[in-house]
Amino acid sequence: MESYYNDTVFTPKDFAETPIAIGEYDRCRFVGIDFSQGDFSGIQFNDCLFTDCNLTMVKLKKTAIRDAHFVSCKMLGLNFEHCLAFGLSFKFTRCLLSHASFYGCKIKRTHFEECELDGAEFAEADLNECKMIQCNLLDANFDRSNLEKADLTDSYNLFIDPENNNIKQATLSLSVLPGLLEKYKLRIV
Repeated sequence: MESYYNDTVFTPKDFAETPIAIGEYDRCRFVGIDFSQGDFSGIQFNDCLFTDCNLTMVKLKKTAIRDAHFVSCKMLGLNFEHCLAFGLSFKFTRCLLSHASFYGCKIKRTHFEECELDGAEFAEADLNECKMIQCNLLDANFDRSNLEKADLTDSYNLFIDPENNNIKQATLSLSVLPGLLEKYKLRIV
């Protein structure tokens, strides 16, 4: 039988001896928990807040994440493309998302602020109207991605091929211009 939790605050002691239960979590808060290498397969998170949690390499097979907010979380190598696509929505603030994969995800209007997205995979992702504010995008892969009307203000280390990605009406800082022209091997002085 699946568990149901509503408006519950979880701390490290709640998972000290047992892993997170399969079930539905509505408007729950998870604070300072080390879930690394855990398994969230089949779990539903609706309008949940994760603060200072370690979710490195957590399995996300058929996980439902709807309106979740992650703050100051370590989320290395997560494969968000394994999540249920229906309703997939989240916000990230000051998170470490290195080598996370959003391959093919439809995550319109997703908000990333002050995140480390180095080596992140965004190939074939729909990032229409997303915000990536002051994010490190070193070695992030954008291939056939939709960044129409995206706001990449003050993000840095962005290398993207405008001929292979939709960046129509995107907002970019002048400092990322070399990354848009990288494929042409121009010397900009």
